[in-house]
Amino acid sequence: MCGITALISKEGNPENKNLISKVLDSFPYRGPDDDGIDYVDINEKVIFGHLRLSILDISKAGHQPMYDHSGRYVMIFNGEIYNYKEIKLKYLSDVKFKSGTDSEVLLELYARMKEKIFDIINGMFAIIIYDKVKDEIFFTRDRLGIKPLYICNLKDEILLCSEPKAAVISNFVNFEPNEEAIFDFLAFGERDHTDSTFFQYVKRIQPGTFGYIKKDMTIMYEEYWNIKNNQTKHLGNLKLEDIVDKVDELINDAIKYRLISDVPVGTSLSGGIDSSLVAALASKYHDNKFTSVSAIFEGEEVDESKFSRLIVKENNLRGVFTSPNPDEVIKELDNILEIQGEPIGSMSPLVQYFVMKEAKKNNLTVMLDGQGADELFAGYTHYIDTYFKELSGNFHWRKLYRKYKEHMAFSGKDIEYKNLIKIMLKGVLEKFLPQKIYEYRIKNNKLKLFKSGVFEKYYESSRVKLPKRLSLKENLLYSTTISSLPNLLMYEDRSSMAFSIEARVPYLDHNLVEFMASLKTDQIYEIMISKVILRKISERYIPEDIAWRKDKIGFAAPEKKWMQKMKTEIYNRLSENSWVMNFANFNYLKELFENFENLSIHEYRYIWRCYSVEWWYNKFLNS
Repeated sequence: MCGITALISKEGNPENKNLISKVLDSFPYRGPDDDGIDYVDINEKVIFGHLRLSILDISKAGHQPMYDHSGRYVMIFNGEIYNYKEIKLKYLSDVKFKSGTDSEVLLELYARMKEKIFDIINGMFAIIIYDKVKDEIFFTRDRLGIKPLYICNLKDEILLCSEPKAAVISNFVNFEPNEEAIFDFLAFGERDHTDSTFFQYVKRIQPGTFGYIKKDMTIMYEEYWNIKNNQTKHLGNLKLEDIVDKVDELINDAIKYRLISDVPVGTSLSGGIDSSLVAALASKYHDNKFTSVSAIFEGEEVDESKFSRLIVKENNLRGVFTSPNPDEVIKELDNILEIQGEPIGSMSPLVQYFVMKEAKKNNLTVMLDGQGADELFAGYTHYIDTYFKELSGNFHWRKLYRKYKEHMAFSGKDIEYKNLIKIMLKGVLEKFLPQKIYEYRIKNNKLKLFKSGVFEKYYESSRVKLPKRLSLKENLLYSTTISSLPNLLMYEDRSSMAFSIEARVPYLDHNLVEFMASLKTDQIYEIMISKVILRKISERYIPEDIAWRKDKIGFAAPEKKWMQKMKTEIYNRLSENSWVMNFANFNYLKELFENFENLSIHEYRYIWRCYSVEWWYNKFLNS
């Protein structure tokens, strides 16, 4: 994992080297082991900058910008290509390599295969390559957007970089808030769901996309991977037992790949199913005693310490535990928000920051994580609601009754017929009511959050619409590629990079993602239990008390307690004259503050979003 940047100028500028240095200085934590800045063309119009976090072959042989053996191609690269050894043997056996890095294998593969590399490589990556002969730049991101890459196009100058704030901090572009992005965030909690960022003029390179910057400064984009177009056919007849066996094999393969490293590897462990399975399998394949890092909050509603301790004991792990208290959180808050670089939707990412901080103290440079399992295996409770409404909307009421009965039995509850009738009515209404009526109820609930006229102004042009996503399959794909997961991956990237740690996510191996996306809804919920496929795999490796847990917490924070501790700080920042009040309804916020100790988690999170936007605006306005 590294930090990368490239500046392409139409005319060239003697100050470009200085600007690239400022970009790299804005995220020094991304690569503490080595750095390089090179003009890569003869006219000094293209300059590459690289910060290296050494993972494979930690010698100087992995220095970047890296040149292929012919001298035609120059590359900067952030990420890992897990199958680089197989690629080396199968496609590049005649190449004399100078290093043991995956970077060099990737570069030589591109020199030979160009865009066909996407049919071969398995990994997470952001790549920029300059072709000296064609005088053009190739750039790309991995299929699911695990590794970040941003672009700021000023026509005569184009900047590519690993973090959006770098474009502003380096003075490449002036700070200007993206008001539509801020509206989406405040209204719906959405971010990283389009190519926009909170910084006007700075865009995300979309996952599964590559592009070329031509010598006339035009940019061409092309999608090389889409989850809908990469589903395996003919899986509809697979029985649950066969699916479980295949997914078990894919998860094991993914974890083995993600243990490849020349530096210490550990794992995040919450005590939930996802992270517990990763920890158990990783310890099975790791040569030495494997280290897990857990955030625990004993005595709190979100406490999972008994489960994480059980996994540590059962797998003979070296368990490390951290328990950040409200005072520690407040002390670190400015640093956390600065590292994130954009507003964050809740306090949960703060927990991940403290986990990574503890990992760094324990000399871990690579951390595995269970991110993505909820989206792939339908782990969130709202997916069950979606499935029930889908059955009802399609008048499959006998099936709905059977599935509802299974669900309630697993939850240890009796059938609630009033709730069942409510689900039936809701499913039918949402399917057959016109879109405008469906939207009206949701929009009506949002109006109170904003000052007069704001919702109407921004909603019509907003990138977040309210589709009737009745299909569970559509909901899962939407969460994986647009709504939930891209946001979580960005939090994880910045929290881990804050401590120069590479985060790896086995559940997002594209082979596993494509297989799960190919299953029918009835296969995902053959038994009406959340994540039933993953649970059946987990019971092979971890205690049943965890594999068949009925509660779901994850790396959650005691948000209410932390928010109450921060009440004065938040109240002082959110005054009537605060910048965020150009959007937010100050009178509504006042009402919330008057009842601060008794708010719902959704109300606390709305206050937090307003606070986070206000903090971000003041930070970058002053920078």
